[in-house]
Amino acid sequence: MSTGQARASLGSMDETARSSWIPEGDITRDHIWDTLNDFARAAPQWQHILEIELATKTSIVSDVYFIDDAKIPAITVARQEEAPRTEECSEGKQLTVEMLSGKVVQIKVPAPHTVAQVKQCLEPLLGIPAFLQGIIVGAEELPDEAAVTGESVAFLQREPPMIEAEDFLRSMVNMPWEPTDVVHKWHASDTDKKLPILKSELLEWALSHRNMQNVPLCTDDVLRVLDVWLDANAKAGTHPEIFREHAGTHPEIFREHVEKITAFMRHCCYSPSLLVVYNEPYGHDDDLEYVFFFVGRLRSEPQTLVVQSFILNCWV
Repeated sequence: MSTGQARASLGSMDETARSSWIPEGDITRDHIWDTLNDFARAAPQWQHILEIELATKTSIVSDVYFIDDAKIPAITVARQEEAPRTEECSEGKQLTVEMLSGKVVQIKVPAPHTVAQVKQCLEPLLGIPAFLQGIIVGAEELPDEAAVTGESVAFLQREPPMIEAEDFLRSMVNMPWEPTDVVHKWHASDTDKKLPILKSELLEWALSHRNMQNVPLCTDDVLRVLDVWLDANAKAGTHPEIFREHAGTHPEIFREHVEKITAFMRHCCYSPSLLVVYNEPYGHDDDLEYVFFFVGRLRSEPQTLVVQSFILNCWV
């Protein structure tokens, strides 16, 4: 397993980080890396987080990396350049399957002509796993056990589901972590120990967090996660007055900043998710820390994960 082309750790915010927009056409790994790093480095937008202070002000460390050959369920993407062919799945009912693109596939479905059997016939023909297929009649998607009584159906390809937290953690442990990386810092604060050399020990620790929060990556949930950090500091009586007056709200420029990056992740990844390690900031000795991840399966490389890690920290 490798990290792909680009990986970086950010120890401080960059005042001059530029804005990045979703481009037309293909998105390269370099563009993804630059865009996610720019998001983390845009100091003016993060200023209300950076100003939260206990014994010290908040620091934000973020890194971006690619996990190739991730330990996630395999999917096969249909090749757009290949026209659907007419093939027989077996002897049975003749069925016309209409794609949203307008292309048509003719198959024969054995009795009792269920949706599950239709999907089984289409899987080798289209290269799309059955669990990513939807069979539509009229305006209704049919369940697998339903019988197909008509002569034609419509076909819908679903996006793969969000990455499971356990699959992410199993993939993560094979990365060559450096002491400056978020995962290295997270392990140190969580265990007060050095990162294990043995992958089995690292995996055991990682899987102890398999029940971390895992929700679709969207603007409101990212802001909700950051509000946890703001609120925890407010309880200590050091929350800036402007945020005590507007608890749970964010300057419009920051909301736009978050909306841009969540839209970008959805554009280049299947079903990106927000994984949050702790329900509240984690106290360790003199430190208070909060760890979360943006994780998505690359559309262009479905067995590759793109990950942006964050750790918020201040001394108490």
